[in-house]
Amino acid sequence: HLISFNQHVLSRGGEVEQTWLNEGLSHIAEELASKMYEARFPAPLGRSTKEQIFPDSAGPFIAPLLLNAYAYLNSALEHSATAYEGVGSLEERGATWLFLRWLGDQKGDAIFRRMVEAPVTGFANVERASGEAFPALFGDFSLALFSDSLPGISRSLVAPRQRFLSRNLRQLMAREATIAGFPNPFPLATYALAVGGSLRSAMFPGTMVHAIVRTPGANAPMRLSFTTPGFTPFAPSLGGQVSIMRLPP
Repeated sequence: HLISFNQHVLSRGGEVEQTWLNEGLSHIAEELASKMYEARFPAPLGRSTKEQIFPDSAGPFIAPLLLNAYAYLNSALEHSATAYEGVGSLEERGATWLFLRWLGDQKGDAIFRRMVEAPVTGFANVERASGEAFPALFGDFSLALFSDSLPGISRSLVAPRQRFLSRNLRQLMAREATIAGFPNPFPLATYALAVGGSLRSAMFPGTMVHAIVRTPGANAPMRLSFTTPGFTPFAPSLGGQVSIMRLPP
């Protein structure tokens, strides 16, 4: 936080970084410390048990991030990655860390330095550092939360844009469930949508809902319609969007 304030405000005369991104980058700094020890002690070195994914020295840095991420995935509709309540709940921080980790995997970890050493904040900062519009990034990130490490499908068959590159999300969440005693190895909820059916859901801005849609046939056309509960179009200010990934039969 001190580095961020110095770079944004004192060095560049800009504004304090928005809370969601300020906290998210601070959690990325914790993960970078973990990565240093991960590189220093590749498996099976530096581990007290053979089941450990991370060396003992990385644990204090990465463990809270994994718990926050699990908590977010367990209740994603109720928490936002970009609109915090106050300084951010554990779930909100988990959401932002996941987004920034995916972003770093796509653009390289040097993007974090560009965001810290920036004259702008928030969405504008992410767009300036990445060279892409935020909705495009967030849409593909929402797919990656589901499609990373899909059971029964080789990771190489999933486009790099639609998965994490430096982390195996399902493996990490399964390990977190074992450590914490949670029953679900991967808690992200998915909803089934049949042909001719409907799905009603509410969510905070800055998160997403995942639905698996069964098509009537391999090449049959299908129409998806999205409205408010009152069957009126979404207001443009809401920024609603849809991301689609084809799954193998």
